[in-house]
Amino acid sequence: MPLNKAMVRVISRDEQHLVRQASDIPDHAVLSIVRGTPLSSEMQRIAKRVMHLFEVSSETENVQMLKDHKVDYIFSFYPDVLFAYEELGMAELPYDEAYSPLTMRDTLICHPGHERLFKAINKKLEEFARNGVLKQMLGDLNMFAEPQLPGNQ
Repeated sequence: MPLNKAMVRVISRDEQHLVRQASDIPDHAVLSIVRGTPLSSEMQRIAKRVMHLFEVSSETENVQMLKDHKVDYIFSFYPDVLFAYEELGMAELPYDEAYSPLTMRDTLICHPGHERLFKAINKKLEEFARNGVLKQMLGDLNMFAEPQLPGNQ
């Protein structure tokens, strides 16, 4: 999986019910999703035709709903769901790696456990901006403001 991609996966309890395309989800299915997860047009169509779509407060609750047979499938963000598996002390549940109803650019910033890493990255970016390395590396793609040196304002 690309480092800067977040993908919604359709996760099932077992291999026999893998979702390889939207039409694999039956109309009588019950799904859950973490409240606030963006819905692609494909996900919206699925939500409109299935029996019910529960909104839950976390990926942990999402996985627990599937584990407890309260839902048939879950829409879950990868890699976020990996933290839920770890918290619940369980192995990953199956999904079709070739199917994602939503793929979007993502960063690690939404995970508080990476705060120390981002401070280190930001410190290095500031250093690269000051010494010109960032401008040299990015060329015309440089979006970072040049540091204001005395006399260059």
